[in-house]
Amino acid sequence: MYLVLLLVLSMAAFSQQQCRHHHRHNQNKIEHKAEYHSRIFEELANDVISIDRKSQRLCEAHSNGATKELFEKNRYVLKVPLQNFTEEEIKVEVRHRAVYINAFKAETVKHYSEFRELPGFVDVSGAKFNYEDGFLEVVFPTKDTVSTSCNPHINDDVVNVPMFQIGDGQARVRFGE
Repeated sequence: MYLVLLLVLSMAAFSQQQCRHHHRHNQNKIEHKAEYHSRIFEELANDVISIDRKSQRLCEAHSNGATKELFEKNRYVLKVPLQNFTEEEIKVEVRHRAVYINAFKAETVKHYSEFRELPGFVDVSGAKFNYEDGFLEVVFPTKDTVSTSCNPHINDDVVNVPMFQIGDGQARVRFGE
């Protein structure tokens, strides 16, 4: 009987020791996971800051300072003064959230280019532009919802933005309004 009691007590002590060991082991796993997440956060934050700074430098270096951004109810609009160009000399390209406006007049070697980072709520697939009276208007419809998941749609295809005519359902807003 003493032997059975001794056996039960030793099993209880061993079990308690195992529980403490597992507790320490689990605690270490949690601490390592927290350190890992902290490192990932730092890397991600640094990457985002670096990209934003690069985008800002690019925008400042290739902007005329007169481009206007309009945040309207169902659309986002860029209005760019581009005097002395024709529609055929203007090209607007979008890739993911980057827009490139390029105008080139061969006979006078006149050139204009501008880079912009678009807000995440624009629908780049529905972008159109119009050029009239020396002003370029690039119109982006806005998304009904913005992705909040870890799987946002990233479109790395270059989209050549088509031109629209005033009569095709686009409300006209004059430059400077």
